[in-house]
Amino acid sequence: MKSRLLLPLTLAAAFAVAPAQERCAAGVMLVRYGAGDLVPNEPLIDALLADSELHAAIRELGASPGHGLRLLAKLPAAHLPGTCQVHVTCQLWAADWNDDTAQRAIDLCADHLRRRLTALLYEVPRDELTARAEQLRRSCLELATQRSAREQQRDACAARCRGLEDLVHQLEQQALAAQIEARTEQRAMEQLDRLMAEHRARRDQAAAELAQAAAKRDPLRDRAAVAQVQFHEAEQRLRARPDDAEARDALQLLMNQVADLQAQLRDLDAQLASRDLPGQDAQRLLTATLEQIPLATLALQRATARRASIDEQRLALAEQLEVARRELAKARVDVDAAEQQSIDLTVFRAQLVEVQGKLARLEPVRLEVLHR
Repeated sequence: MKSRLLLPLTLAAAFAVAPAQERCAAGVMLVRYGAGDLVPNEPLIDALLADSELHAAIRELGASPGHGLRLLAKLPAAHLPGTCQVHVTCQLWAADWNDDTAQRAIDLCADHLRRRLTALLYEVPRDELTARAEQLRRSCLELATQRSAREQQRDACAARCRGLEDLVHQLEQQALAAQIEARTEQRAMEQLDRLMAEHRARRDQAAAELAQAAAKRDPLRDRAAVAQVQFHEAEQRLRARPDDAEARDALQLLMNQVADLQAQLRDLDAQLASRDLPGQDAQRLLTATLEQIPLATLALQRATARRASIDEQRLALAEQLEVARRELAKARVDVDAAEQQSIDLTVFRAQLVEVQGKLARLEPVRLEVLHR
């Protein structure tokens, strides 16, 4: 019973709906964008308008099911880079269709093109260029850091070489001063040896002369003692015989002889005393010279040890300087070998400037529907 009632109602509704007809909506859109590598053209616009999501949205406006939907685009006018003119035509079958529906269809196409062109011409290039710029910045920073590190290592090696060269120069000056000091102390030792030899020779000569003079004194003293004894004997004989003229003459003769011998002894003692003075002077000078020998020897040893120590330091610094010079040569070779990195850095910087320029030229897509 229900099926019999539904069939007449369905037929009545079908006859009440207006027949579907082919409808057309057209619009002109002005697109402005930042000029980049991708340029909008008819195949690209057609591909964007062929999106099933857009077709589904337009069909919801009242398109008859079972009929096709065509969206056509043309770019008839040439414009400057960053601007293009798009003519969109929407053809479909629909029963209920008016100007508002047509405008809504064109608005749907405009919104869809705005979103897709914004993604293609602004968002995707912006993200890619931003990523590329960041990569180039990292590469530039890495290369600049490596080059700076090599240059700093080279400068550090050069500074170390200069410091070691200054130390070596200072040690050379100290070694020269130590050599002069050692030679001076050596000459002082030689002078002391010569003085010791001279004073010893003078002392020995004075001692020999004194011994020679002393050798004459003993016989003379013996003669004086004998004469003195003879004088006392003659004096006793004369006392026993005061009138003996011969005894008186012998006593006078002995007296004169004793006086003469005593005078000779006094002269000889004076000579011995005078000859002992040079020997004493020579001995005093020799003693003073001998007292200086330990001090001079110690000074010579110190000067020699200082010179040897400076030579050892010079040898050690010379080895360190040789190592530092090899390191400096290697660092300079590394800096010269890194010339390719400098070229790469220049290229990366140029690419970064180019990418930044492209980023600066990018603009969000602005789409304006001129008329419908």
